[in-house]
Formats: sequence, C-alpha cells, structure tokens
Amino acid sequence: MINQNQLLSKPDGNIMGLLQDPRLSATAVGAVIGAAVEKTAYTSNRAMFGVASRDSSGNVVYYRADSAGKATSTIDAKLGTNRQLLRLGIMVGAVACIEYVPDKSGLLQYGCLGAASVAAAHFIQEFFPALR
Repeated sequence: MINQNQLLSKPDGNIMGLLQDPRLSATAVGAVIGAAVEKTAYTSNRAMFGVASRDSSGNVVYYRADSAGKATSTIDAKLGTNRQLLRLGIMVGAVACIEYVPDKSGLLQYGCLGAASVAAAHFIQEFFPALR
C-alpha cells in the first residue's frame, strides 16, 4: 500500500527500488493497455480508421480499406482525423478516470496516466513527423 505522502515522493537513487515501485509498474501497464486499445480500435474498424502507410516523402497517409480490410488506392485525410479523435477520447477518458474514480492505493490513477501519455504521444507524433 502506498500512503498519500508517497504519491509524489522523489526516488532515492536505488534503481532496483525504482523498478520495483508499484507506481512505475502501474504506469507501464497503463501505457501498454492504452497502446493496445488504439491498435485494436484501428484494426477492428478499418472502415472508420483506414490503413496507415508512408508515402515517398515519409509522411503518413491514410487509405480507405476494402471489405477485407486491405488498403485501396484512395487516400482519405478524414481517416487521420478519426484516429486523432480516438486519441483525444482516450486522453479525456483517462484524465477523467484520474480525477473522478476513487482509488485508495492510487495505482489506478497511475495506470490511467500511462494510457493518457501514450495517446498524447501518438497525438503529437501526428503533427511532428521527426518524432516518429
């Protein structure tokens, strides 16, 4: 159990203690779950999110998918917007979870922080190709 005084405590330099910290583990698990939610949403609903690919200049473009889920030759910028809206939804949901869902141990909040951070990173990467 973590008491409230520990939630924002500074690491003491012990790397093994840091790696065994449940706050770090909860944040990492939340990040993995956030990334898995994004990937699952994209692959399960290709009609809404399309198929992402890089063009010759290195920019990401989104192609419409056929009924089998394979990319067609039609580029649709709206599909990228749909992906960005999903990422925003994950961020808002995770921040709402941090703020409004009670958890005595505080680990749920750290898990939601991990999910929000992955969605925020992917959101920013869309605008700055050098970060990909």
